[in-house]
Amino acid sequence: MDTITIRKATLDDVATVQQIGRETFFETFAAANTQADMQTYLKENFSHAKVSAELSNPDSLFYIAWEGQMPIGYLKVNTGQIQTELQDETALEIDVMMKKVLD
Repeated sequence: MDTITIRKATLDDVATVQQIGRETFFETFAAANTQADMQTYLKENFSHAKVSAELSNPDSLFYIAWEGQMPIGYLKVNTGQIQTELQDETALEIDVMMKKVLD
Protein backbone atom coordinates (compact mmCIF):
# COMPACT_ATOMS: atom_id res chain seq x y z
CA MET A 1 0.00 0.00 0.00
CA ASP A 2 1.34 3.41 -1.02
CA THR A 3 1.28 6.34 1.34
CA ILE A 4 -1.99 8.24 1.30
CA THR A 5 -1.62 11.96 0.76
CA ILE A 6 -4.25 14.66 0.86
CA ARG A 7 -4.04 17.92 -1.01
CA LYS A 8 -6.37 20.81 -1.71
CA ALA A 9 -8.08 20.51 -5.10
CA THR A 10 -7.69 23.20 -7.75
CA LEU A 11 -9.35 23.85 -11.10
CA ASP A 12 -6.78 21.44 -12.58
CA ASP A 13 -8.60 18.68 -10.66
CA VAL A 14 -12.05 19.08 -12.25
CA ALA A 15 -11.92 15.72 -14.06
CA THR A 16 -10.74 13.92 -10.91
CA VAL A 17 -13.53 15.40 -8.79
CA GLN A 18 -16.07 14.54 -11.50
CA GLN A 19 -14.88 10.93 -11.65
CA ILE A 20 -14.89 10.41 -7.88
CA GLY A 21 -18.21 12.22 -7.45
CA ARG A 22 -19.98 10.25 -10.17
CA GLU A 23 -18.62 6.92 -8.93
CA THR A 24 -19.42 7.48 -5.27
CA PHE A 25 -22.88 8.90 -5.93
CA PHE A 26 -23.72 5.96 -8.21
CA GLU A 27 -22.43 3.42 -5.65
CA THR A 28 -24.46 5.02 -2.89
CA PHE A 29 -27.77 5.82 -4.60
CA ALA A 30 -28.20 3.71 -7.77
CA ALA A 31 -30.16 0.95 -6.04
CA ALA A 32 -32.78 3.44 -4.81
CA ASN A 33 -33.24 5.29 -8.13
CA THR A 34 -34.16 4.61 -11.73
CA GLN A 35 -31.41 4.52 -14.32
CA ALA A 36 -32.92 7.60 -15.98
CA ASP A 37 -32.95 9.56 -12.71
CA MET A 38 -29.36 8.57 -12.00
CA GLN A 39 -28.17 9.63 -15.45
CA THR A 40 -29.97 12.97 -15.16
CA TYR A 41 -28.53 13.67 -11.71
CA LEU A 42 -24.98 12.67 -12.67
CA LYS A 43 -25.09 14.74 -15.86
CA GLU A 44 -26.42 17.86 -14.12
CA ASN A 45 -24.45 17.71 -10.87
CA PHE A 46 -21.06 16.52 -12.10
CA SER A 47 -20.80 18.54 -15.31
CA HIS A 48 -17.53 20.32 -16.03
CA ALA A 49 -19.22 23.70 -15.55
CA LYS A 50 -20.82 22.79 -12.20
CA VAL A 51 -17.69 21.20 -10.71
CA SER A 52 -15.56 24.13 -11.94
CA ALA A 53 -17.95 26.59 -10.30
CA GLU A 54 -17.83 24.66 -7.02
CA LEU A 55 -14.03 24.49 -7.08
CA SER A 56 -13.93 28.25 -7.72
CA ASN A 57 -16.28 29.11 -4.86
CA PRO A 58 -14.37 30.21 -1.72
CA ASP A 59 -17.14 28.70 0.47
CA SER A 60 -16.63 25.22 -1.04
CA LEU A 61 -13.34 23.50 -0.18
CA PHE A 62 -12.26 20.25 -1.82
CA TYR A 63 -9.41 18.00 -0.71
CA ILE A 64 -8.44 14.91 -2.73
CA ALA A 65 -6.96 11.80 -1.11
CA TRP A 66 -4.34 10.04 -3.24
CA GLU A 67 -2.81 6.59 -2.83
CA GLY A 68 0.31 6.99 -4.90
CA GLN A 69 -0.93 8.35 -8.24
CA MET A 70 -4.51 7.07 -7.80
CA PRO A 71 -7.25 9.34 -6.46
CA ILE A 72 -9.17 7.38 -3.83
CA GLY A 73 -11.66 9.91 -2.52
CA TYR A 74 -12.34 13.50 -1.75
CA LEU A 75 -13.50 15.62 1.11
CA LYS A 76 -15.82 18.50 0.30
CA VAL A 77 -16.46 21.07 2.99
CA ASN A 78 -19.21 23.60 2.39
CA THR A 79 -19.34 26.70 4.56
CA GLY A 80 -21.52 29.79 4.66
CA GLN A 81 -24.33 30.17 2.15
CA ILE A 82 -23.25 27.26 -0.08
CA GLN A 83 -24.37 24.68 2.50
CA THR A 84 -27.26 22.58 1.22
CA GLU A 85 -28.69 21.55 4.58
CA LEU A 86 -28.16 23.67 7.68
CA GLN A 87 -27.52 27.30 6.71
CA ASP A 88 -25.39 28.23 9.72
CA GLU A 89 -22.20 30.30 9.70
CA THR A 90 -20.74 28.14 12.49
CA ALA A 91 -21.51 24.81 10.76
CA LEU A 92 -19.65 22.73 8.18
CA GLU A 93 -21.10 20.29 5.65
CA ILE A 94 -18.84 17.38 4.68
CA ASP A 95 -18.94 14.69 1.86
CA VAL A 96 -17.34 11.65 0.20
CA MET A 97 -15.01 8.58 0.10
CA MET A 98 -14.88 5.90 -2.60
CA LYS A 99 -16.43 2.53 -1.67
CA LYS A 100 -13.62 0.48 -3.23
CA VAL A 101 -11.23 2.06 -0.74
CA LEU A 102 -13.46 1.24 2.21
CA ASP A 103 -13.91 -2.43 1.20
